[in-house]
Amino acid sequence: MLGKTHHAGGTVAALVAFEVMRSKGWLVPDCNEFVQLLMMYPFASFGSIFPDLDHGPDSIPSKDPVAYGINKFLRLTGAKHRSWQTHSLLVTGGFCLLLFSLLYLLNTFMSGSIEVACLTLALIGFVCGLFSHLILDAFSTAGIHIWPGFKL
Repeated sequence: MLGKTHHAGGTVAALVAFEVMRSKGWLVPDCNEFVQLLMMYPFASFGSIFPDLDHGPDSIPSKDPVAYGINKFLRLTGAKHRSWQTHSLLVTGGFCLLLFSLLYLLNTFMSGSIEVACLTLALIGFVCGLFSHLILDAFSTAGIHIWPGFKL
């Protein structure tokens, strides 16, 4: 799938998540809703191409220092494109669970702070983009891994 398709999928996922959050009353009170959507969008966009940072260094979809660092790390772990390290529900779900656990711990120490609210919106956007990538790739012929060794 092309990067622009993944970006579009991440955008749609962020918009759906934002609308769900708005309808359930989960947005940050006393903060402009549009600003909150703008907080989510760039992270959803990055999350939507995050699994493809396992490409070779010359063909990674994002050409910024963070993407190069992640690509270098993935190369050191032996990840290949569409490997279980980056296109697996088990690994990706575990990674997201770790991020939300760290956010929960941070929230216990800084409850009600605007910084935690901003991090929460950014993380929700990132996770929406990440899972939209996996959903779109699951519909391709190469598929994705449910867990290492078992492809969907």
